[in-house]
Amino acid sequence: MRKIIFLYLIPALLIGVISCQRDDDEPPAREIKNISRLYVSTSDYQAGASTNLENIWTIDPADGDEFPPDNEIKGYLSAAKGGRTIHYSPLSNGMVFQSSINLPGTNDTSIQVLTVNLQGALSSRARLPNRRFDNVRGMHYTVVNNNAGTLSQEYLLAIQKSDTVVNPYLFAFYRPLSSGFLAKPRFQMVLDFIPWGLTIHEKDVYIVRTGDANIEGGVAAYKNFTQNLIEKSDTTLTGITPSYTLTIEGARNLRGISYSPAKDILVLTDYSVTSNVVGNGRILIFENFSNRTTTEKISPTRIIQGAATKLVQPMDVAIDPREGGKYIYVADSGAKRVFRYLITDEGNIAPNDDLNLKNRSPESLSLDAR
Repeated sequence: MRKIIFLYLIPALLIGVISCQRDDDEPPAREIKNISRLYVSTSDYQAGASTNLENIWTIDPADGDEFPPDNEIKGYLSAAKGGRTIHYSPLSNGMVFQSSINLPGTNDTSIQVLTVNLQGALSSRARLPNRRFDNVRGMHYTVVNNNAGTLSQEYLLAIQKSDTVVNPYLFAFYRPLSSGFLAKPRFQMVLDFIPWGLTIHEKDVYIVRTGDANIEGGVAAYKNFTQNLIEKSDTTLTGITPSYTLTIEGARNLRGISYSPAKDILVLTDYSVTSNVVGNGRILIFENFSNRTTTEKISPTRIIQGAATKLVQPMDVAIDPREGGKYIYVADSGAKRVFRYLITDEGNIAPNDDLNLKNRSPESLSLDAR
């Protein structure tokens, strides 16, 4: 009987010895690679051409010591007839939204929806057509939860300043993932200023007020705004005014906007127009931005500006939002370059790196950094 019990114990002891081997006897776990992909939208388009020009470019990685060489940068031709605003969202396994530059003679009033695979490659998924989309300037995809925590909905917010309609609008589309003859916004709101870019932090929406030769630009802040999308049933949002407005000293042509919650830094782009000549591009940097909670005139903490910066007409900007993020990226249509600066830069300083995308005109960019 004892011999039988011993025979049963031998396999159990062997299994125990094997399972108790040291962890360092096992092969090392595969390193999780950080992602830093920059998507750039370029506006060049050849009407009537049998084949056309790529209008989305993927720079991967965007945070290396140098930008990748030209032969490693992927160009993609979307259905947009020349690209304008581009926005990346990690939702639904990764999506990219792109609006058209909609130049005269190229009627293209659709927002393109593209998917992104694990390697960062793009493919067309849907289009959102609406004849009012002749000048989409800013987009952001977001998730909204109701106060009870029982309902979650996804929306694409898009700013539209038509060349034919006086009032600019902020549109909100519920789950804009299917094609059709008409993309009808679930909500829309008239804006009483000339807008450009927008960004969202949690439930708060920040919209650029462009400014002009007579009026200084700034940022209109709508606190807790996205909650309106899930709690109101009206198709037109009325009676909603900015919670506060930040007017920026000397800003006349504000365009791009980006925010890093980890660093609490907001960045904007601006440039000058003198006798119809565009130039003097600059990046405005605001540290401790969350402390700005009332209507006031403010000045940047730092400004990147001057001949060495190579900035001409910066149209969009993206700041690396990670705790260890180092860079600010700029799409400059006037210089036909994508520039990269250090987040700590200030004054008349050369770019950390720059990129020429076959001499195309960058209009917008969006960063996937995680």
